[in-house]
Amino acid sequence: MKMIVLAEDDSDDQDMVREIVAGIDNGVDLRIFDDGEQLLSSMKTLPKSALPGLIILDQNMPKLKGSDTIGYLKGILGFENIPVVIYTTYHDNKFADACKRMNVELFRKPDTFDAFSKMIGELMAKYI
Repeated sequence: MKMIVLAEDDSDDQDMVREIVAGIDNGVDLRIFDDGEQLLSSMKTLPKSALPGLIILDQNMPKLKGSDTIGYLKGILGFENIPVVIYTTYHDNKFADACKRMNVELFRKPDTFDAFSKMIGELMAKYI
């Protein structure tokens, strides 16, 4: 089964992504976590045969930001080659450069349903 993992602390954004993913492909297993710590805890217990095809991280989350979560994810055996993307409302060149160095795609956090749909649709077409 195809799997997408989302770490996002905003419940409205979680619901929006859930609706978009189901509308594009209801065969995708979407796992949603409220923060990076929850995501990491869950991912460490996944069997290597059930790894996600894509990890989407909100940058500004409590406990563990998206960019900090990436460092831990890349240290889990089997996760080093899983595509990871970050979206954020805050964008600066320094952060964009850091994402490039980590081989992570960076997106501005969409502010409409249509923009979210476009972003998620493009990511699913590319990675899932």
